[in-house]
Amino acid sequence: MFNMKTNILVVIFMLVTRGGAEDDLETLINEMKNEMQLEMNQRLALNEENLMKELKQTRGELLELKTEKCQTEGEPDVFPKESPFFHACGYRGVVIKITGQSVNYSSLLYSSTNTGGGGLDIDTGVLTAPQSGSYTITWSLSAEDNAGDTAAQVLLRKNGQNIVESEHVTYYSGSSGVVWDQGGRTMILHLDKGDTLDLYCIDCSAGIGAITFCASLSTPDVE
Repeated sequence: MFNMKTNILVVIFMLVTRGGAEDDLETLINEMKNEMQLEMNQRLALNEENLMKELKQTRGELLELKTEKCQTEGEPDVFPKESPFFHACGYRGVVIKITGQSVNYSSLLYSSTNTGGGGLDIDTGVLTAPQSGSYTITWSLSAEDNAGDTAAQVLLRKNGQNIVESEHVTYYSGSSGVVWDQGGRTMILHLDKGDTLDLYCIDCSAGIGAITFCASLSTPDVE
């Protein structure tokens, strides 16, 4: 840097005095160019070296932060836990005439679950929730309504308690003859694990048949 400044002063002096030969002046200018180019290259190399050092340091700091975060929060699950599901349907085709009893089923029409325990017991007609959450409950039936029969009354029970909002009633008011009345209901209920549901006949002495009862876990509770 000192030599380049000296050369610049010499050029200025030669231009002022006009006493220098043109060849000497051209040689001096070329030397100045070479020195300037060399100095620029040295500065660029130094800047590049500094940038690489800073980049390496930044990468190291990011790696440390990631390691600390993993130790604090724990590594994410490589295989996320499967969401619980549950579906069950019972069926009874033969007409039954009962009063004050739960409806039971002749077959398990459908069953699919990844939960443990619970399920639909077709012999007792009782559904036991295997998982806490919101369940969709549906049922349908045909009622044999003869003239003079009392109304067929069916409803859901939760843990042995009547759900009055679920009442299903069918009645024939004619003076003679018989009608078959097909109907059903759908409800969404919250069940805790171990809660029970059953389709209960308050009075089905008129006769009901072609019964389907289904329960599905719509939304499991977040644990």
